[in-house]
Amino acid sequence: MDDIADYGSNRVQLETMDYFISKNLPFTASIIVSELANSRDLDVFHKIQEGLDRKLFEIAIHGYRHVHHSQLTKEEQKDDFSRANAKLEYLFGKRADIFIPPFNTFNLHTIEAMSDLNISLL
Repeated sequence: MDDIADYGSNRVQLETMDYFISKNLPFTASIIVSELANSRDLDVFHKIQEGLDRKLFEIAIHGYRHVHHSQLTKEEQKDDFSRANAKLEYLFGKRADIFIPPFNTFNLHTIEAMSDLNISLL
């Protein structure tokens, strides 16, 4: 599921994650990292943590910011991925090796930036 953040359709996100947890099913949380764990409402953050603790969830970068990565330089993309993984490591104690591009757009610079940072799945 992409666009996971502290704003927007939190109830839908939480109910979907609850369903996967209740059925003991794997789930990939594709996170807009700059938009997670910034508000007083930490329900989404805690639900992701619950899924990780149960070894059902994996985390993916949906960008540090929700932007068209294909319109960024390689260095800008590397910076975005680095910032995302640093915050994920701070929040969850782990980095993501998956990138799910916003708007489903990417380019060769995206692949190169991912490779440079050991993000292996697109």
